[in-house]
Amino acid sequence: MFWSHRLPQVRSHLSPPRASLFSKLEFVLHTVMDNSMACGVSNAAGTNGNYEFRATEEQRSRAHLGSLDEFWRLHRKSLADPIAFWGEAAAVFYWKTPLFKKNVLNYNTDVRKGKIFIEWFKGASTNICYNALDRNVQNGHGEQIAYYWEGNDPQDIDKITYRELLQGVCRFANVLKSKGVEKGDMVAMYMPMIPELVLAMLACARIGAIHSVVFGGYSSESLADRLLNGNIKVLVTAGKIFVFNKLEDNVQIFGEDYSRFIHIGVRTVAEDFSSVSNSSR
Repeated sequence: MFWSHRLPQVRSHLSPPRASLFSKLEFVLHTVMDNSMACGVSNAAGTNGNYEFRATEEQRSRAHLGSLDEFWRLHRKSLADPIAFWGEAAAVFYWKTPLFKKNVLNYNTDVRKGKIFIEWFKGASTNICYNALDRNVQNGHGEQIAYYWEGNDPQDIDKITYRELLQGVCRFANVLKSKGVEKGDMVAMYMPMIPELVLAMLACARIGAIHSVVFGGYSSESLADRLLNGNIKVLVTAGKIFVFNKLEDNVQIFGEDYSRFIHIGVRTVAEDFSSVSNSSR
């Protein structure tokens, strides 16, 4: 699940309860969290200054880990036997080709023993987009929220279900393929923080393309450098962007030749998809 959250602004006439490295964070948490959730300082696992927020029974019943003790047990296991730990974690995913225990991790970091290399899950293949979206829909979670989005205005909120996200990702994956994007190609994204950014990244993962997100505040020269250095085949961008609640044109930064670009109008991406299939293949 993707989830963005903005903490409320703390009133200036209040002061933090104590001075420490995390005093500001501590104050914000104690200000905005429900009293039933906060239980103060806990020195679990021997670390000073940690905070433990007690979950309700309903929350605990839905959690992957039922207690802090269980978390620390897994943490110790990950340090003692990382290959077994990550092998078990990976086994939860769908794999198109089998995942063998001996291929979880192979590496050599000693130049005296030969070429330096690190290989994870060699010979196995999967699709992260399929694991993130398709399996949730197939398992009956299609109407559950996959992505909470919040715009510049805190009142501008969108909730996207797994089914909606899957349909949009499949459609945009076909847009990319119609532009000649193939497995292994590089796709850059120069976009504001809109829901379509997540959609575009997952679409790349679905067809095996490699995506590179370019910070939206970079100049045309900085963007051009990254396009050239990354051997980018297609740039995904937005025609307009909001800058401090002001809608500004974003297209002129690319010059006159738009033939290699896909332009997505801000919050009107569906119009560009009207003639594109949402087939998952």
